[in-house]
Amino acid sequence: DLASIGGSAADDIRAVGRDGAVVVYGVSGWNPEDIGTTANLTGVWSSSASDVFVTGVYLNGNVFHYDGAEWSPVFTPQELLNGVWGTSPTDVFVVGSGGLIVHYGQND
Repeated sequence: DLASIGGSAADDIRAVGRDGAVVVYGVSGWNPEDIGTTANLTGVWSSSASDVFVTGVYLNGNVFHYDGAEWSPVFTPQELLNGVWGTSPTDVFVVGSGGLIVHYGQND
């Protein structure tokens, strides 16, 4: 089951969902991507193919970031996270349960 889809270009789209599912659409079609979790993923946002944020349910870090080379955890709110959106790689917002809003910025 997939829960969210997002991308930065027509040939760079990711969909995320249950059990850590991530699929990437590129020049060769849809392909699975392993980000290192089996948690249910709930949101994805990217500003480019080398700047992607993924949210989910009780991940080790709850929000993962892809920098073009590897995925790594960036936030640890330990809440159910529902979505992610931004205006740039240094201006990203994550929303979650209980009205949680987290900002990831240049100075954060």
